[in-house]
Amino acid sequence: MSKTICFTGRRPKDLFGYYNYDAYKEIQDVLSPILEAHYTANGVRNAISGGAQGFDQLAFWTVYTFSKKHPDMKNTVYIPFYGQDGRWMENGLFGQHEYRRMLRLADEVKCVKDMLPDGDQYNIPALMMKRNEAMVDDADIVIALYPFDMDWKTMSGGTANCMRYAYRNHKPIQQIDPFTKQIQWV
Repeated sequence: MSKTICFTGRRPKDLFGYYNYDAYKEIQDVLSPILEAHYTANGVRNAISGGAQGFDQLAFWTVYTFSKKHPDMKNTVYIPFYGQDGRWMENGLFGQHEYRRMLRLADEVKCVKDMLPDGDQYNIPALMMKRNEAMVDDADIVIALYPFDMDWKTMSGGTANCMRYAYRNHKPIQQIDPFTKQIQWV
């Protein structure tokens, strides 16, 4: 039976900004062998990313490239709601153009807003949290881009919250430090 991984990680403002292509390429260079190892050793054939700017999109594009070599790898995007890119710049590494391209190229797009009762559909932070929880619920392994020197167990923010949710639900977490490129299991 194939397994699923999901990705969670920081936004560009907490990483290397919106234009540092080289730094983001280094993260993808770290992620590629991790993906290969999970594919080979753990039978991972499904990947879920959250579509947000930063690591979510880097992970999607890494899986997209990986799937050219391994066509049985499914690349799914879970989005909190359609239009989440409304305030993003049009072009650039994490712009609307790349976001729309990602959604077109995904094997599947799941919209969390469409899965919730009507009353829950308009709270944007709650939708993002529900998106993260849905990804973790549907995954066997979580890959998190989060600095080792920050305590995700006590910090605020979406990535820390997602890691706590995965931890509480006994999902193994493989953490990548974006600055040192070191990897550890949580």
